[in-house]
Amino acid sequence: MKIMGTLLIAVLFLLLGTAVPSFSQQDQRDEAKPPQQEEPKPAHPDQAAPPERKETHPPAEEQQRPQEERRAAPGQQQRQQQEDARRAQEEQQRRDRDQARRAQEQDRREHEQTQVDRRDRGERRHVRIPDERFHAVFGREHRFRIERPVIIEGAPRFQYSGYWLELTQPWPAQWVYTDEFYVDYIDGDYYMFDPRYPGMRILVFVIE
Repeated sequence: MKIMGTLLIAVLFLLLGTAVPSFSQQDQRDEAKPPQQEEPKPAHPDQAAPPERKETHPPAEEQQRPQEERRAAPGQQQRQQQEDARRAQEEQQRRDRDQARRAQEQDRREHEQTQVDRRDRGERRHVRIPDERFHAVFGREHRFRIERPVIIEGAPRFQYSGYWLELTQPWPAQWVYTDEFYVDYIDGDYYMFDPRYPGMRILVFVIE
């Protein structure tokens, strides 16, 4: 029995001897490891780190748009210049029309005043042809040609059948002196007509 007890004690010492070095080695390995640092946590849950931004590239259409705009700019500028030139031309035409209208109005007033002066001067000497004499040598059926009128007292006149006929209106550009004319009595006045141009007539004064 003593022998058995001695063997047990020897076995226990052996086991203890092997276990102690293993524990000491484990402690040395644990001490050699550096302490792990804890990751800092945000102070507030809402202040979490923003997600990483990914670089985005504009679509190809947006990249091409500035180039297209640069190409389109000269065309727009040319259209604007054409529009400005058109407006300037229209403005110049309007000014020309206004100027021509004013000139025509001035000429008309001067012509009317001249006609009034001539009419006033002529009416003082204007005579009426007796009906019998008028129907004998005047009217549509009695046509005549005239020589170039002569200027007497600032007014053109010509002679026909013993009377001086004074023209109180400008000579129409279409008429020529070699045409045939006739004088008719309408609404208390005498008018000279060219049958080739029935829509035209000249007011004349009959002066003895």
